[in-house]
Amino acid sequence: MNNHLCFLLLNLLIINSAYAGENPYIRHYGISNGMRTNTVYHVSQDKEGFLWFSTDAGVVKYNGIVFQNFSKRDGLTDKEILRTQEDSRGRVWIFSFNGNIHFFYRNKIYNRINTDFLAEIDNKEFIVGFYEDRDGTLYFYTSHGLIYSLNSGNIVQKWQYPSTGRLYYITGTTDGKILFVSQVGLFISDNFDTEPVLKRSMDILNVFPVDGSDYVVLTSTNELLNFTNENPQSSLKNPLNTQKLITVLTDQSGLMWIGTFDQGVFCLRENKVLINLPILQSEMIFQDVGKNIWITSMNEAIYKVQPGFASITHFPDSDFAGSGISAMDRKASGDVWISNGSSIFYYSNGKIHHFLHGNENLFIDVLFGFGDELLFGKRNDAIYAVEIDPEIRNEGVKPGIQRMFNPFIKGFAISGKKDEICIQHISNLYFYRSDDPANPALVKIDERVYSVYYNRNSDLIISTNNIISIRQNDTIKPCIELKSLFGKRIDDHLVIDEHKEVFNVEGDSLWLVTNNAHINLTERLNFSISHPVIRLLYHWPDLYFTTRNQIYRIEIPANYTASKEIDVHAIDIHFNSIHDALFQNDTLFIASEDGLTLISPDEFNKFRQDVPSPYFTNVQAEERKLNFTEKKEIVLRGNTNLHIDFDAINYSESQTLYSYKLEGLEKNWNTGTETSVVYKNLSPQNYTFKLRAGSFGTDWSDTADLSVIIKPAIYQRKAFIIACIVLFAVLIYIASRQYINRLKRSQELKSKLITYEQKALQSLMNPHFIFNSLGSIQNYLLQNKANEASLYLSQFARLIRQNLNSANTPFISIEDETDRLMNYLSLEKLRLDDKFDFHIDVDPELPSDEVLIPSMVIQPFVENAVWHGISPMNEKGLISISIRMETEISLIVAVEDNGIGMKQSQQYFTKSDHISIGMETTQKRLNLICKQHKLKFEIQFSEAFPGQTLPGTRVSFKIPFKFSADFS
Repeated sequence: MNNHLCFLLLNLLIINSAYAGENPYIRHYGISNGMRTNTVYHVSQDKEGFLWFSTDAGVVKYNGIVFQNFSKRDGLTDKEILRTQEDSRGRVWIFSFNGNIHFFYRNKIYNRINTDFLAEIDNKEFIVGFYEDRDGTLYFYTSHGLIYSLNSGNIVQKWQYPSTGRLYYITGTTDGKILFVSQVGLFISDNFDTEPVLKRSMDILNVFPVDGSDYVVLTSTNELLNFTNENPQSSLKNPLNTQKLITVLTDQSGLMWIGTFDQGVFCLRENKVLINLPILQSEMIFQDVGKNIWITSMNEAIYKVQPGFASITHFPDSDFAGSGISAMDRKASGDVWISNGSSIFYYSNGKIHHFLHGNENLFIDVLFGFGDELLFGKRNDAIYAVEIDPEIRNEGVKPGIQRMFNPFIKGFAISGKKDEICIQHISNLYFYRSDDPANPALVKIDERVYSVYYNRNSDLIISTNNIISIRQNDTIKPCIELKSLFGKRIDDHLVIDEHKEVFNVEGDSLWLVTNNAHINLTERLNFSISHPVIRLLYHWPDLYFTTRNQIYRIEIPANYTASKEIDVHAIDIHFNSIHDALFQNDTLFIASEDGLTLISPDEFNKFRQDVPSPYFTNVQAEERKLNFTEKKEIVLRGNTNLHIDFDAINYSESQTLYSYKLEGLEKNWNTGTETSVVYKNLSPQNYTFKLRAGSFGTDWSDTADLSVIIKPAIYQRKAFIIACIVLFAVLIYIASRQYINRLKRSQELKSKLITYEQKALQSLMNPHFIFNSLGSIQNYLLQNKANEASLYLSQFARLIRQNLNSANTPFISIEDETDRLMNYLSLEKLRLDDKFDFHIDVDPELPSDEVLIPSMVIQPFVENAVWHGISPMNEKGLISISIRMETEISLIVAVEDNGIGMKQSQQYFTKSDHISIGMETTQKRLNLICKQHKLKFEIQFSEAFPGQTLPGTRVSFKIPFKFSADFS
């Protein structure tokens, strides 16, 4: 290499000191983008399209959007990964610096700990890669000739390659032999069991695999030789004055890429340097299936160079004093005015020329020619003018003196003929004529002005808060033609020809206005634009519009009334904040923070991106994660909620768009940018979820299909339904039988209750009691005690009436029952000559007039106390009756006397007497009543005063109760 070329390369390194960061077609990825480190050794691409980056912090899987980092916690046994390589079965092999070997398969990392055969391959020396033969056997090799084979049955064998210097590469030849590329030359053998034979002796410094049997060899004579099998195809003298070549690649367009350790990365065409990227310590250069160039670095992580970069012209911000471009305008000569915010330049004949230093206190974002002057300034600030010489072509020509053109500018518009300019203030408009710029006309507007434009008829359009006005013949009136846009803010405007113009309304909708139609172009785009539109351009036959980062183009529809979708195409370049754009001489000039970029529309196809490749990331049913990786099929049962997450591999700069539908449920495609969908309550049948991906200007991808088979649950099967019907019928039959039986038992219970109530009434109407009572009345009469006889008779009659009333209802209030008991006890006390006293105590918490208890259940026990307990004794007796609440539905009734007690009573009376029979009947009746009210019948007999001569008797039993309101 001569001294001139060395000098050229040195200058390229200086000029491009930050070139990679200033080119819109070169993207840098590092820690700020999701990587864990900036040290990246190697890159490869698997059959699905994912990129794999080997780093000093693990291995990284990349889909063009998200970096997925894998480290020790994910299954790696060593974090420093030097290389990855995929085999024919889809396993991505991962080789670490310390000789550990892993592979990634179906979302899992396998290592020497969880996979036995990997432990047999594990060694202390770094594995360079593997060769796969036609039978699928893998041969892993190290640079010192140690070789391990792994067949389809996971059987491991070991070989030692003969010592012939460093082993660089093993591959197969087209005739089925094995080719070894080592430090001393090329060797051939029939298989790994035979001694390799030297076919070509040469001093090799490095080998760079290309594809299949192709590879590039760097020799000690500084030559780059392209080989196929063992045969050299071409020879190229290394154009760089260094032997520290790290990687070499010839891309699909024929460009050669050379990565060096000490001089950066070079791109050459026909042995001439096109660009030198100052990426020091580059490790690998790789081209993916979408023709993007990927460069890895020890210090700067990853760079991506987009295809077609050699077809554009770019002036970095270093050509503009380190600042991006803020404004541009066409020159009459075909050149372009340019401002970096502080100075003014112009582009002419492929070069940038400096024209004017601006006001140091003024940032220039307004720049346009008007007559013989160039106007420049800042919105919301002043605007200045300087005379220009139309013959200016070279640097060093001084412009005229700057002068204040207008002290304040909010916006401006220039007529199509460029003979009039309107300077917009908040609510004032100043009109300047090119033939008399010193005398502007002032027009006051009654409300705030947002923007002004000259339409296709050279009339001024004025956008205010509520309406859009038009100025015709010095008269301002509402613009009826634009009535559909009233109340909307117009951000930009473009005249296409005398019949049509386009309005950018509020940055989110484009309106095409013609003589007879208003078309909302945004609603007809096949893909929606997610970022605001900032600039409109037209270059036949397409309309161009820019967002802050990208440029799109659409064809203006010829049939304005048709509803056909309009295809959106994106230039696959990501810019850093676009400020302005224009066409000049069939070239698109783009002003951004990256600098100035020039693209010919004829070169747009070179930036066309590949179609994104969709895939599924997660499938869940009822919040349960499902395995779908093997057959792309899931089987479920019963009505199900289904959640599907998806993504796409897309290395272009355009946003990925998705379209999906669930066949069996949906007929139309759903389109958008979302990457998740949920289906609720899917009924049993067979579905197919179809997913496709696309981008602006691309076709839709082939569909990724997921079969969803939902089988009926047991309860949804016909046999189960029939069995349920039969069972239901049986249950109805059983329930009916039980109901009938319950009715019968209820009737029997009611019948028994009626019988026992009759017997209870009979016990209450004890003939002995009646006879004795009548005898007592007769005795009073014989003794001439008419008053006592009358009182006794009155009480007796009242008791009879109370007993008869009690027989008419099953329940009676506590108040009535205690009154009846007191009447009965009073009569007995009179008849027995005041032989006993009595006391009735009711729980004070019980409202005795509202609480109902079963009738005719207490008196038999009271009567038993009088006749069996008190009457046989000589002393005066006492009978106590208490009623207490036990639960919310039951009471405890206690009848207590101080009589002779149960044992002595048995000596005087038999069980067959009337009192005993009445008590037995009452107990049976109480038992039935408790059953009827879901209570357990309980009765207790005990001595009231144990150990005494007259122990007395205490009877305690449970009865249900109700409130009178419930009873009614």
